[in-house]
Amino acid sequence: MSILNLPRPDSGDASEHFGLPPGSISWATIERICIKKGTTLAQLKMEMGLLLDDKTPAEIKVAMRRHRAKHGRWPNQRSGDASECFDCVPGTITWMTMFVRLKDGTNGLPRGGSLYGLVLEMETDVAESRSFISDLFLVPETA
Repeated sequence: MSILNLPRPDSGDASEHFGLPPGSISWATIERICIKKGTTLAQLKMEMGLLLDDKTPAEIKVAMRRHRAKHGRWPNQRSGDASECFDCVPGTITWMTMFVRLKDGTNGLPRGGSLYGLVLEMETDVAESRSFISDLFLVPETA
């Protein structure tokens, strides 16, 4: 089952996902077990950051800038909860989730990316902007 085809209680047989013989357990049974433990499949998926809308690299960069403004450093996969930076419900997305999505290329992101790669892109953008601005104000030397 792919990340884009997440299980629901009516998704049928769940056995293969738990290493069990076919027909051993259904997603409806898993849902009942979750409810007995005070949660649901949907809540588990939300806690894992799997129910979030796709984020573009530009949106991730905005969230990274928010994190840096608040904490004084760029986020990495160990930076914890990222919900506030994405304007999400607290506890629904972590920087590890974004790290994995970038690395694996899930949720519409290009494969092989990283949080560090986005930092480098942003720093290059800033350097190029500064160079462009300074070029505008340079007075040509006269002979």
